Amino acid sequence: KLYNPTTQATTFSSNPALALRDYLTSDYGLNADADEIDDVSFAAAAAICDETVSLVAGGTETRYTVNGSFITDVTPQTVIDNLTRAMAGSMWYAQGKFRVKAGAYTSPVLALDEDDNRSNIQIKTRNSRRDGFNAVTGKYSGAETEWQMTDFRKVTSTTFLQVDNNQELVADITLPFTTTTTMAQRLAKIMLYRNREQISLSGNFGIRAFKLQVGDI
Repeated sequence: KLYNPTTQATTFSSNPALALRDYLTSDYGLNADADEIDDVSFAAAAAICDETVSLVAGGTETRYTVNGSFITDVTPQTVIDNLTRAMAGSMWYAQGKFRVKAGAYTSPVLALDEDDNRSNIQIKTRNSRRDGFNAVTGKYSGAETEWQMTDFRKVTSTTFLQVDNNQELVADITLPFTTTTTMAQRLAKIMLYRNREQISLSGNFGIRAFKLQVGDI
């Protein structure tokens, strides 16, 4: 049973954001105080996880769920990584609170322009080739695999493959809390496309930029 900050109820749930919150506050996890949790961000992430998505083959499923188990001698970092990966998300600690974001597009919150700039802008246009890939494979387990860890269908891009001179570069992931091949492929596709967003920009900005936090657009 997991506490939901939106409903303020503790009920059974397979929501990854709520499971992560539970792990952070439990004595078998990080044992964080409730006031160290940014419940606004966890509620927003939980809502995204609970959204319904349409499947190509027909029907629908919940965007992200978490189903599985772990033993308590597993390092907290490993558990947190697996829980955040199950929702294509990220977690960070800022201003005395744990905050989280699930993998989905959110509306832009702020536009920065030349008036906000306080330094030269540095632009990185391409990742190192050793850090890039054009296909993702991995393992998951669920009812359709009789709960045995099994490969899901490889997610690839012919466009990215052509850019890489038709040399296949594969990343391999394990999704211990993901139980359908469609959800596993959804997570793999997000991972693939994030990796190919190679242009990054950095610089110093004025105080207005304090309105931004990790994950904002």
